[in-house]
Amino acid sequence: MPLQYHVHAPSEHTIDGYSCDLEMHFVHLYEDGSLGAVIGVMFDRLKGGNHDNFMIEQMLPIFETAPNVKQIANQDQFIGSFLHSLDYSEFWSYDGSLTTPPCTEGIKWSVLKTVQPISDRQI
Repeated sequence: MPLQYHVHAPSEHTIDGYSCDLEMHFVHLYEDGSLGAVIGVMFDRLKGGNHDNFMIEQMLPIFETAPNVKQIANQDQFIGSFLHSLDYSEFWSYDGSLTTPPCTEGIKWSVLKTVQPISDRQI
């Protein structure tokens, strides 16, 4: 079950040493309610394409008023549509921890290999 999502700019993960412009983390809960998994999605003008991204476009009004890393609630319609549109056939996976306090361990990470577009305007 999705709990929340937040962004990091530049990306926390790298691809062959390359930092993408932005990375979104979609934090999920296990069925028992404990923190369990994070899906990482990269956005980059070079690797994904320099054009507007619909998901980012919907979120810009919120991002423009938020601190650098912001938890955003009540955006289920955008999150669900976006997550269903992604290619889950290729990803990196590892056991790790949350990257922000309290840095909870036992988190299953899946970082999608397909990089999403984002425009110069959306950075």
